Amino acid sequence: MSYIKEEREVNLEELVLTPYFVVKTKIFTPYKTYNSGTKFFINVCSNGKVPTKEIKNESGKLVDGFDAKLVFVLISRGEWEIPILTSPEIRETLDKKGNKALLIDCAINDLYIKWCMVNEELKDIVIQWCIDAVEFQAGGNFVIDRDSVSLPKRTCIGGNPQNIEVDLHHLKNISRELEELSKDIYEGTEDPLMLVNARRLDALEEEDSKANKEGVLPSLMPLGNPSKKANLIVELDTDENQNVKLASDKKTYTEEKSQKIRYEVSISKLPKSKTKLNHKYELKISSQLQHYTDYSLKFDKIAKDLIISDSSNDSVLKFPLPLDVTGEDITSFFVKKEKIIYVYII
Repeated sequence: MSYIKEEREVNLEELVLTPYFVVKTKIFTPYKTYNSGTKFFINVCSNGKVPTKEIKNESGKLVDGFDAKLVFVLISRGEWEIPILTSPEIRETLDKKGNKALLIDCAINDLYIKWCMVNEELKDIVIQWCIDAVEFQAGGNFVIDRDSVSLPKRTCIGGNPQNIEVDLHHLKNISRELEELSKDIYEGTEDPLMLVNARRLDALEEEDSKANKEGVLPSLMPLGNPSKKANLIVELDTDENQNVKLASDKKTYTEEKSQKIRYEVSISKLPKSKTKLNHKYELKISSQLQHYTDYSLKFDKIAKDLIISDSSNDSVLKFPLPLDVTGEDITSFFVKKEKIIYVYII
């Protein structure tokens, strides 16, 4: 019998994780001997040696520090994300009632955990990325229920987080390779994130079908709200008899009528290749509402309308979209300082 020795020298380094907050949810699909609905906890931790990813502005210059608007624009374009390490395996723990539950640790760089502590929107996005990372690590058809996410007032659960042993030099090289591969997402090639979303779409297909039959418009990407399904746009079935609407380069639409909330919406056509997904239009939505959780956005593919409302649905605005909008991808985020929702749509 012959053996092949790996040429690369492995230098494992043990990273001690500092816990910051806990994500509580449950599993949507069965996992090993655990039934669907079993509680699932994620200890979100940090370590200064977890890889970072540089941020560049429009001119290509490296940016130091946290620029919320730039960060969210880059995230919406798929050009930047926070590297996440997960502990080697999902392990068993007990909830506060003594029932069996599942647990895993996720770690990001110390710098990014500080950003999350000062910006709730980024924290919400990191929670979604952690869930994506765990689903990908578990493999198969493992899906976490994103409608059950909550944040207990604890820094960790199940004792101290597990230390992670990793070859940092090799990890940085792999990170660069994955960064190049991730660009292929927008060219239609397979990528871990795409596979995760595909699995989640399969698992949620029955639920979404039921919503459509009942005439309910499922929400689109929830502006960073971890209690919703992220990065998945579920639409109504198409209709052959669609209203014809002409697209202009830019238009502003305001509607008051008897509404309690006055929405102001502007739409502008984007230059080709402005975003990696080649979004066709950018919408800016503003109102008296002050937080992303106050908004509800839905896409009606039949009428080609973006339905904007407050969370209680007391004030609803149906914003007409151009005829060439397909809704194949809709990315949205809320800029806290500006109190504006940016929506990019194909």
